[in-house]
Amino acid sequence: MTEHLHHGEDAATTSAPESQSRKPYLIGITGTRGAGKSVVGGVLQGLGVTVIDTDDLTHELLNGPNPAYHEVLARFGSQLVDEEGGPVDREKLGAVVFADEQSKCDLEAILIPRIKALLLERIEAHASEDIVVVLVPLLHETKSKGAYNEVWCITATEALLIERIMKRDEVDEATARVLLAAQMAQADKVKLSDYVIDNSGDLNQTSAAVEKLYREAVERMRAWRASTAGKSGEGDSGKGDSGKGEGEDGDASEHYRDLLESLAHLGTAEALARMGNVATTRHKRAEAAMRMSVSSSEGDSQGDDASIERELEVTVTMQARNKGATGGPGGCACGCGDTCRVSCACQKDCGCECTKPKPTPQPPQPHPGDGRSGLRSHGWLVLIAFLAFLAFLAFLFVKFPPGGDHGDKSGGNNTSVVVINNPPGCNPCGAGTVVTPFEPPAPPAPSGEGPVKEVPVCVTGRKTLDEEPGYAFRYVANATRPRVATWVESKYDGCTKVSLEGFDATGRIVFHQEYDSHLWMTWQWVVQYHPDGSVQIDRFDGRDRRNTFTGRTIYRYNQHGFVELAERYDGMQRPLFSVRVSRSATGGLESVSVTEFDARTGAVLKQYVEANSARGSAFMVGNFYVFERFDRR
Repeated sequence: MTEHLHHGEDAATTSAPESQSRKPYLIGITGTRGAGKSVVGGVLQGLGVTVIDTDDLTHELLNGPNPAYHEVLARFGSQLVDEEGGPVDREKLGAVVFADEQSKCDLEAILIPRIKALLLERIEAHASEDIVVVLVPLLHETKSKGAYNEVWCITATEALLIERIMKRDEVDEATARVLLAAQMAQADKVKLSDYVIDNSGDLNQTSAAVEKLYREAVERMRAWRASTAGKSGEGDSGKGDSGKGEGEDGDASEHYRDLLESLAHLGTAEALARMGNVATTRHKRAEAAMRMSVSSSEGDSQGDDASIERELEVTVTMQARNKGATGGPGGCACGCGDTCRVSCACQKDCGCECTKPKPTPQPPQPHPGDGRSGLRSHGWLVLIAFLAFLAFLAFLFVKFPPGGDHGDKSGGNNTSVVVINNPPGCNPCGAGTVVTPFEPPAPPAPSGEGPVKEVPVCVTGRKTLDEEPGYAFRYVANATRPRVATWVESKYDGCTKVSLEGFDATGRIVFHQEYDSHLWMTWQWVVQYHPDGSVQIDRFDGRDRRNTFTGRTIYRYNQHGFVELAERYDGMQRPLFSVRVSRSATGGLESVSVTEFDARTGAVLKQYVEANSARGSAFMVGNFYVFERFDRR
């Protein structure tokens, strides 16, 4: 995706030589949720400092139609707005993102590049100021430290952070802890920052610390400006008779260099978002191109102003691939040798291909008449005779296996069984089908002679685990893991299948996962319990070896604890069904009123009432995740 950042006539007026000759000293302020970044920003504003809050920029992007706004609705569903063109309900959006790690990554990929572009425009608008402060919650997560002259980190004690989150977001303590755990640890942010302000005290203490650090920052800004004056020629008007000598040209050049550097940061963020998790891939490539049109007025030799427009472009290319040294004899960067492994990705975009064994070089053929033509003419006969001899040996081997009792009729048990297993691996580059090795026959009944080996027996049933099993680590989301207090594993179908469930401290189920015999997850559902009493169940598919979000169900309950409203959404968060359930006096299901939606347009397809209780129950069970388990709260 290419970003076009166009500056029109207003931008031309602000791109005069005075603004081009300067850029503000940028201070980035970050911290975890509840640390008090806005409090520090308010203190600095009281000192007359320009403060830009990236949260405000996010709200600006989500409050009305723009490219980012439309992408968010396309990805997460039109139900996030109450009316067409209206603001995105950030509470609903937060519930979607909080429940699914992939949704969080998708939202960041949409918003972060746009926020940075908008931030760049706002900073340019304050180019004449000495210091500009930017509040950036995800400054270190987005690798943006290089865009700032210095970075402050706001901290507080963990107990105070939890208390502030509970009060501001109106959540309980358990949810507050999950929200805090979903961000980069405070200690890690401190290590990556230049200065730290402890906001654990009262407002007077925080204000005093902010004012002190700001006075020191002013001195650092002056030293920085003095060190860059020689490079840009700032303030040097004696170079050239017209007053626009090498110094001013140098200032303009420095200005364009700064813009290119900012574009490079934006391109890097975009490319990183496209790369995703490079730790779990064998090879990946991503590219992002950023362009900016800059208009300015520059005087010519006649004293007239001429409008100059320049286009700046930065292209960032990122690539991750395994080095050839890990490939073995075949030299394949995917990790293949002369033959592929089962997990090998022998594809052209890998940068290599599995190397097939090279044929053995044939000796030079004798020239006719050199005395060896007779051997050459009878070569095929020799080969056929040799193959016939091998076939005869194979027949003897099968008919009379070595060690077998061919003539003994006494019933002695001396027969040996030869088991031939397929060698490990697969055919080169996936050609052909992997054949499952033959299973050896069951061991004979004990004869009383010698020790008998015990054969391991898999015990089916449920058991409680002390901790999360290793095979589940990749499939349990970071936002889900802190809510689990008890892990329960079940084995069934002769131990060929495994299910894993997580329960919170109150005994409510948090997730249910199913695994195949190789401990690959086939599917799972994850439960969120909302403060309003509703229950949200998200379904994920693992059959493609990925934890893919496939849809969501939301159950809302009446005063007696029975489901009275059910909503189902697809993997793009688009509505599919909305069902109202009528209950008898005892809570039994009597009828369901169904509304079906067109997933693409959101339009109502049909509405009907199923008055038969049996068919209504069957409809709910067939169309909503584990309805029979969550029918009653």
